[in-house]
Amino acid sequence: MKYDSINDIKSKMLNEFEKEIEDTFNYYQKELLTTEECISILNSLRGVWSCCRIDLKNYGTESNSLEFIEHTNNLNIYFPNWFANEEGKGCKIEDEKTDITLKFKCMGNGNLKIVFRGTDFRNINDRSIRNPVYINFKHFIINDEKVFTQNTLTWHNDSYTFNRECTDGDVFNLNIEFDTIYDYYPELKQYLSNLGNKEDLIISYIKIKKYIKYEKMMLQVNEFDDNTLDMFNFVKNEQIELNKEYEDVVSDYNTFLSLRQNYNSYVTLNNSITNLSDKIEKINDKLDLMSHYIDSNNILFNTLFLDYELKPKRLLNNLQTLCSQLLLFISNICDKHNIDWWLDYGNLLGAVRHENFIPWDDDMDIGMMRSSYHKFVSVIYDEIKNYNLNDCINIYYRPRKWEGKTINAFIQLFVMNEELGNKVMAGIDVFPYDFLSNYDEKTIGPTYNRAQVLFYKKVFEGSQRSKLYMGVDYDEVMKEYSSELDLSYEKQKYIIPGVEGSFGYKKNLYELKVLESDKIFPLTKVKYGDYYFPAPKDYHYYLGNIYGNYMSVPKSIRTHLRVNNFRKEPYINEIFENHINMFKKANDQF
Repeated sequence: MKYDSINDIKSKMLNEFEKEIEDTFNYYQKELLTTEECISILNSLRGVWSCCRIDLKNYGTESNSLEFIEHTNNLNIYFPNWFANEEGKGCKIEDEKTDITLKFKCMGNGNLKIVFRGTDFRNINDRSIRNPVYINFKHFIINDEKVFTQNTLTWHNDSYTFNRECTDGDVFNLNIEFDTIYDYYPELKQYLSNLGNKEDLIISYIKIKKYIKYEKMMLQVNEFDDNTLDMFNFVKNEQIELNKEYEDVVSDYNTFLSLRQNYNSYVTLNNSITNLSDKIEKINDKLDLMSHYIDSNNILFNTLFLDYELKPKRLLNNLQTLCSQLLLFISNICDKHNIDWWLDYGNLLGAVRHENFIPWDDDMDIGMMRSSYHKFVSVIYDEIKNYNLNDCINIYYRPRKWEGKTINAFIQLFVMNEELGNKVMAGIDVFPYDFLSNYDEKTIGPTYNRAQVLFYKKVFEGSQRSKLYMGVDYDEVMKEYSSELDLSYEKQKYIIPGVEGSFGYKKNLYELKVLESDKIFPLTKVKYGDYYFPAPKDYHYYLGNIYGNYMSVPKSIRTHLRVNNFRKEPYINEIFENHINMFKKANDQF
């Protein structure tokens, strides 16, 4: 569908965008959506209105396909399964880049079809219905042939289709330019950013409503000659509905004249921003080059840490050895009390990828099911005293913030020394996990977040906060949390990270994962330095869910850099080695 007037396009976009915002907030106000679910939908709205969609396919026989030769840097090209059939294999492009260049070759004789449309966004009330997400395609050239250089408004169900017969090996060069609603109204995208709580939602909703009404009014007055008096009379005569803050705008001509002048300034500013965006695009091209250098460094890191035998120097070696001895001590206690546990996070990754510590790692992470976790906490204090390590091992609960208050989360054990200002020399985080009988993939995230809030609320309101979270109020704290997620101490089909750990739904360090119990249990053993420690049965499944491609060193790495805290300390290695000997002595007693 083509429009001669850019105002028609802007009006269409504004009306549909406003409707989708209204529908979302109506559901929210009727309490059919939680705050988190409302924010999630608005984030989706922000995303889908940011990008175009282009479908390409060489229709012919099952072997027909496309081979890309060149394209705009980091362009998002997908080959979905649903687009492959007896007529060939197609691809779709969904990207925010407003100027796209492509060069590809057709494999096989056929009919090249290119479909320009908006992204697929479903109605909040009826998922079988698609809502329009409008994209204005302005420019399409194929092999120097100008197919169109005018406004071509599309959405998913009202697309523009280009057909061209092709033979095997034909090469096509495409240049495509498009505008989204944010190219005309960048403020809308800003209003949908940084939504963190209920107050942010309401403020953004009010701002969007006011902004859209104002822009609709300006579209209407721009239908007339650029004569401010005519515009003023139009607004007065048509009695355009305005928010209270705009009523004074049409109370007298001078005020309206000032508004018109300000609007012209806004247009000038917007044009300046567009020019600045072009400059930013050129900067991004340079960043792409920097990304190439980063990739090269990453290849070097993978070569060094995966293909060479590198040994840590004395200080880091002492720090990691002390961590290993602390872990061995915990392992011995767990064996003594029949407590099941496993290497978790970076330590499991280190065991599988390096058969030891990740080369830059400096702490320990282990996991336990909730019943084992509860039992572990009930014995650890006495066992530390039994082996005369109570002056060496400090027990903490990881602090979490809830409504501005500090409360307790998972248990941590730290080796500290007063001579070193109580800096952490070695540490272990112990993460609890829960059995889960069943779950709905679509709702588990928001449900988990609600349970997390409920858990911390109960912890904070406990009658004896000094004894929480493993004190006399523990059962009371766990009761409602377990009920919310239908958790169990007994083995079920799935396990889920405890809400006090590092997992979360769209807000914590690790994205929430629900794992199959039979992939975890029975536990196996993996080599970790000089020892073998417990690990999930299918640790490839486990690590793949957490890290993705875990067998390569990532481009960005995390570390506590604890070794840096000790470099300038006198006799630091002797202090570490004294602590190592204390732990070895304790471990020899098991």
